[in-house]
Amino acid sequence: MKRSPFLIYSVLKNWLSYKFGFPEPTPIGYVIIGVTYSCNAKCGMCGIYDIYAHNPDLIHKELPLSAVLARLKESSLMRKISHIDLTGGEPFLKEGLKDFIAGVFELKNIKLVSINTNGLLTDSITGDCEYILSVINPKKHFSVSISIDGIGDIHDRIRGFPGAFANVENTISRLKILRGRHANFKIRSNTVIQPENINFLNAIKDYWSNHGIEGAYSLAQDTFYTHSPRKTIPDGVIFSREDIEKIKALNPKSKGSEYYLEHNFTRPLHCFAGYAAVFIDPLGDVYPCNFLARNEEYAIGNIRHEAIDNIWSSANASFIRAKARNCPYKSCWNGCEVDQTTVQYEPMDKLIKVFSFGITGYYKIKGLDNFR
Repeated sequence: MKRSPFLIYSVLKNWLSYKFGFPEPTPIGYVIIGVTYSCNAKCGMCGIYDIYAHNPDLIHKELPLSAVLARLKESSLMRKISHIDLTGGEPFLKEGLKDFIAGVFELKNIKLVSINTNGLLTDSITGDCEYILSVINPKKHFSVSISIDGIGDIHDRIRGFPGAFANVENTISRLKILRGRHANFKIRSNTVIQPENINFLNAIKDYWSNHGIEGAYSLAQDTFYTHSPRKTIPDGVIFSREDIEKIKALNPKSKGSEYYLEHNFTRPLHCFAGYAAVFIDPLGDVYPCNFLARNEEYAIGNIRHEAIDNIWSSANASFIRAKARNCPYKSCWNGCEVDQTTVQYEPMDKLIKVFSFGITGYYKIKGLDNFR
């Protein structure tokens, strides 16, 4: 994120809010919006696809994207946001997605919209992306992140979908054509590290390199991360010492991953969920972050009934923020959660370095030397 006076001001304001409960914070990371909980894969480390299987009527409570867009456009808070990330379920199953994304790009300060997909719906994905790229300002950026958890059969088994990797390859092949035509379009990828693929991660890294894909790794998490009504990951640490050494050898890794891996999978920094981050789920419920979604005790409000700005400024929002500060899930340090947290700390670290003439920084003060 660009280090601007607004960013520095917002970081300081968020710190004051975090420590004292006022003034009102600003989500300076990025807003994450879940467009649907429907999914056409059955991933072993995730149970999102189970949500509607257990409660079929719930799917009818999903907000139409036109209603979500209307809430975004009326919000003064959203006019301060530069990046919106879209997730699911499988987002490309959602009706009206391409028009919604085109509309999001019309928000005042939006510079980037990113979307996550399992890559199975090749025609829908490439067709929607082609339309979006044809109508947005070429100075704005659009990225698609395709999940790859192995090469060939390994990916198929993890995703619970025969032929999944063949679909992914077809999708990537067609998206590369669009990338060649549009300089503002990027193809990204994420791999969820888990026991099933721990010995095949370098093959994924080579695949990314061969296709010019920006890749990143995250670790399989406990049930709260998957929003699942069933248990997906067993209790306790699922990676051996040998596994940890393999993970440490990988690059790219999330910031702070060395600390995380060497300190029993404990988050190295206090989380700013609800301050620097916010998540809106497919039903319109607002949460401090996407990892707490479907956990009713952390629900701030619902945009079906109330404007985003009113929800963000409410007494309940202050109550939930204070509660999120003591979030019991100390082991989450992946993807979105890392990005949303470090965007709050990075400017602080740099400011302290400037005022101390390079002698110290925030990470050093906290005993996180060489934080990387």
